[in-house]
Amino acid sequence: LLGPTLGTIIAVNTALLAIAAALLYAILRSLAGPCAATVASLMFLLMFGAAHMGAPGNFNFITPYSHEATHGFVLSLAALFAFLRFAKNARVRWAFIMGLCTGLAFLTKPEIFVALAGALASGMILLFWLSARPGTARRDREDCRPHKGLPMFAAAALLPPILMTGFLA
Repeated sequence: LLGPTLGTIIAVNTALLAIAAALLYAILRSLAGPCAATVASLMFLLMFGAAHMGAPGNFNFITPYSHEATHGFVLSLAALFAFLRFAKNARVRWAFIMGLCTGLAFLTKPEIFVALAGALASGMILLFWLSARPGTARRDREDCRPHKGLPMFAAAALLPPILMTGFLA
């Protein structure tokens, strides 16, 4: 859309870097608090955002050697953010977003997808375990029903690979 120039790549990857930093901050803020989230997000920006690690300077987030890795990383952060929102309110739209980002991450790099799948599987297992605990009050159990989002997650996760397989066939 914008042309095959280095300036376009830098502009798009800078926007992706900002999105990744915002998602990382939001995820860490919900898990650790604002101070830890700020420090971790700043460290991410300083260490991976624009660090010049080689003569050509293409081993950072803005001018990466492998764009699939940076795009998969941003999609994984979006999927984890959607998981945290789904775990909080069990709305089906967050399961759809989580599945869509997972399916798109599947199309980037296998190692990124495997890490994301492991994190989401662990989180879902914990979510099911917490929702089925006998000591949890009835009201809390009803608010945390992860099973109602699983079909939407699965359908959304399969959508990008199926569409791309059909497109490339």
